[in-house]
Amino acid sequence: MKRYFMDCRDYPSNVNCTVSLFAATRDELLEAVILHRRDVHGNRDTPQFRETIAKQLKEAPPLLRCHRL
Repeated sequence: MKRYFMDCRDYPSNVNCTVSLFAATRDELLEAVILHRRDVHGNRDTPQFRETIAKQLKEAPPLLRCHRL
């Protein structure tokens, strides 16, 4: 099962955020990242911002993939 992630530590900001977000689909992760970046980092949700974020989403390496028990 693929998992996707984004780690705020890869994109330093004035907030010094250390949050990592994971999801099973790119679309689900994109929505979670947009909400996080809007509410915590103060970014505006624009089409250009969504496009930039979508390009930054990464596939999680096998050791970071979570599996249901």
